[in-house]
Amino acid sequence: MTAPTDRSDAATTARALASSGRRVTAAAAYALCAAVLAALAVGCISSTDLRRGNGTDGDRGVVRFSNRSCPFGCGLDEPLLTGTVQTIALSSPASVTPASVTSLDAQVATARLERRCFCLDAGGAMLPAGDGDHCDAGARLVCDDTAIVTAVSPGDARIAVRDASDATIDSTRVHVRDAVSAELSSVDGLAGPPFTLRRAAVTTFAATLRDPDGDPLIIGLGTLPGGAESAMRWDTQDPTIARVSKVVASGSITSVQVSAGDAPGATTLTVTAGPLTRRWPLEIR
Repeated sequence: MTAPTDRSDAATTARALASSGRRVTAAAAYALCAAVLAALAVGCISSTDLRRGNGTDGDRGVVRFSNRSCPFGCGLDEPLLTGTVQTIALSSPASVTPASVTSLDAQVATARLERRCFCLDAGGAMLPAGDGDHCDAGARLVCDDTAIVTAVSPGDARIAVRDASDATIDSTRVHVRDAVSAELSSVDGLAGPPFTLRRAAVTTFAATLRDPDGDPLIIGLGTLPGGAESAMRWDTQDPTIARVSKVVASGSITSVQVSAGDAPGATTLTVTAGPLTRRWPLEIR
């Protein structure tokens, strides 16, 4: 007999693991604490991010939507940077089974459902779910439902969660905005601009992009890819003098690491995001 289904977000899954295996719980807890402390140290998690754990209730109050681009989730009133891909956790009662997620305004944002299910046995072991999300007797099915939302162009888009009969379970809106301004500060306490970097040193900056209303834009969570296809690109005018070595996003805060060369010189640090281009002068001494 299949155990009752638990449709939950990542936090619920973590609580399930915590109640079933102390060794897994301890490891996960230490990993989470280490990640948060490291992120705080480099300035990619702000105190505002730490308070954004509540998410947003759907229009019908059935599904709770939480953007995982923030370390502890954030509500969908936070605007999304155009061109980014966001993972929205869907939390709903066990009796509710989302079958699809669609956008009613695909020119602004697209959306699709992604589900990962596994079986949690009495000993706390995680096993792959069988065909049809089946678990053996004594194991509980735990499913993580998320909406993968791609911010296409500025505007507001309604996102609908539907069941197997294509009836709407719940819906909400996402807000997509272009960046029109950018703020940059040195995590290492350097005054500027211009920012003076030591030769052969790595300097970390914290950056925030803002929309036309002055609101910070949600970028993502984790290391960002480079290349012209990226929604937000960071580079230097002369990489032989200084180069961008790593970019990590955490909600609306972006940590930018710049590695200086061995010789003195001057260059600029540049961010490009859609119509926005902003430059800051760097001096290597």
